[in-house]
Amino acid sequence: MRSYKTISSQTKKTVLTMRTAFCKFKLALLVFTVICLKANAQAPFDCINAIEVCNYNPINIQFENADGTVSEEIEDFCMTTTQLSLIDTNTVWLKYQFVSSGIFSFQITPSIWSTDIDFVVFRSETNTCNDLKSVRCMFSGQTIGEPLDSSCLGTTGLATWATDTIEYAGCNLGDDNFLATLEVEEGEVIYLAILSLWTDPDYLLEHGGTAEISCLPIHSKEEKIPTIQVFPNPSTKQIRIELQKREGKEIQFELLNSMGKKVLSGKFIDSSDINIEEIPAGMYFLRMLVNRSELSVIKLIKSP
Repeated sequence: MRSYKTISSQTKKTVLTMRTAFCKFKLALLVFTVICLKANAQAPFDCINAIEVCNYNPINIQFENADGTVSEEIEDFCMTTTQLSLIDTNTVWLKYQFVSSGIFSFQITPSIWSTDIDFVVFRSETNTCNDLKSVRCMFSGQTIGEPLDSSCLGTTGLATWATDTIEYAGCNLGDDNFLATLEVEEGEVIYLAILSLWTDPDYLLEHGGTAEISCLPIHSKEEKIPTIQVFPNPSTKQIRIELQKREGKEIQFELLNSMGKKVLSGKFIDSSDINIEEIPAGMYFLRMLVNRSELSVIKLIKSP
């Protein structure tokens, strides 16, 4: 075998390139881990402290076992009394706000395949934690006294090929650890509670489906003020904002990208033409305020 000293200069260059790439990967991994720990620092063990999911990037969830301090108001559509009591134990809450109708799906992959991860998906008439109604319940796992069964352990979630909405405790005939996807509406808020009885679980949450999400304050169609017009939408170069009823009030506007970052802002009275030619194509949110009070938020598409 050749020693390192006899390796060609081209090979040395390749080795150095690989080492540089590996260092960048470790740095990226470190940054990703810090983000996860920052999310964990929010203590999302109650619905009111749920992690707001702003995009469909994977989330690596790591936390120490902890109990919630607030008792959630839950309609037990698919939860037994015992399971309701577990919702305050070792549970991480996540919040999704949808800005378009479509399908919601996700996959939870534990770092150890034999981990038993359970979850419950909730709807709310008021889009808050005050009136939660369980619509998907996953509680399947190892049957006590039986050998480990991989069909009820490990990776779980909502999948397009699944048809059931409930899997009960234990590993019953037909259980596969997945439930049917959920149809959601524009403006709707969904809460996801992920439960684990394992010590300090570690798992990756990945998302799918067709419904778009955002952390921005989006009004439902009924709540949008009809006296404001934004056109054309989609647009490539310029949009016009018009108030049908001219009241002479000064309106502040902010154009935010899908991550909530402000890209344009300004003021106008009654109407304004806004040049958007220089911003990248994509989905944006036009937020309008009067005296710092939110008047309306409208989804805007910038065409290529």
